[in-house]
Amino acid sequence: MSEASASRQNESVRFEETDFSARAIRWFVVGLAGLLVFTFAICGGLLWAFFSLAPNTDERLPTLPEARAEAPLLQTAPSADLIRIKTRSTRLLNSYGWIDRKNGVVRIPIEEAMRILVSRGMPSTARVPDRPEIPPVKSGPSLPPPVSQRAGDEFGGNR
Repeated sequence: MSEASASRQNESVRFEETDFSARAIRWFVVGLAGLLVFTFAICGGLLWAFFSLAPNTDERLPTLPEARAEAPLLQTAPSADLIRIKTRSTRLLNSYGWIDRKNGVVRIPIEEAMRILVSRGMPSTARVPDRPEIPPVKSGPSLPPPVSQRAGDEFGGNR
C-alpha cells in the first residue's frame, strides 16, 4: 500500500515542512503574562503611595454652620406673588425717586416723561444723507481683459 500511495503523490505539490515553534509561543505567552503582572504591580504600588501620602482632607475643611431651611422654598401663592410684582412695578413707574444721587439721575413718573417727550420732541440724531457720496472710479482699467478677449487677440480674432 505504501507503494501505491507513493505512486499517487504529485511531485509538484509541496508543503511547509517546518511549523511554528511551540517553545517560542510559550515564551511569548509567559512574557506577556509577566508584563501584565508587572504593570498591575506598578499601578497598585502607585495607587498605594498616592493614597497613603495624601493628606487627610477632613482636617483641612473649615467648620461652617449648617444652613437648613425649615420648609422647601416653593412658590406657595403664585397669584399673590404676581400681584405683589405688578404693584411694585406700578409704584416704580408712577413715582419719583433717585436712580443715582451722586450724578443727579432721577426717576420720574411715566406719564410725565411721555408728556415732556411730546412737548420737547425726540432728541436729534445725526442725519444720514439721502445720496451718499461715492468716490470716482479710475479712468483706466485696473484688471486685465477677460481670457476670451486675450485669446482672440493672440490668435488673430475671435472664433
